[in-house]
Amino acid sequence: MDAGVFLVPLMICGLLGFMLAVGIVFSYMWLMHLDAETRRCPGCLKKGAGGILETELIDSRSYIDSSATENLSRKYKNRLQPVRVEEKKYKVHYKCKHCDHEWTGVALEKEYNSR
Repeated sequence: MDAGVFLVPLMICGLLGFMLAVGIVFSYMWLMHLDAETRRCPGCLKKGAGGILETELIDSRSYIDSSATENLSRKYKNRLQPVRVEEKKYKVHYKCKHCDHEWTGVALEKEYNSR
């Protein structure tokens, strides 16, 4: 048996596994960067310094979105169903871990349910 028969597929699998690992690490680092940017203190401008003190629900609504129906049910072309959207808006209170500055922000949460 030729060693290349087993070596080439093994090298390809190893390369694909390495690329997958690099993609996962990059995605994790990007999400951490985005999280730190959203919690940047407006007082001292340090990234990720804002700790959440409390969250309060400002608004909650539920509606049917017909434009999202196409995107979510493309694979089921014969079964187009309306998509119910649950939308919640929160007021988030932050406090800086470095300079004790306090500020508020607004967070929006959407949940799509096809049933």
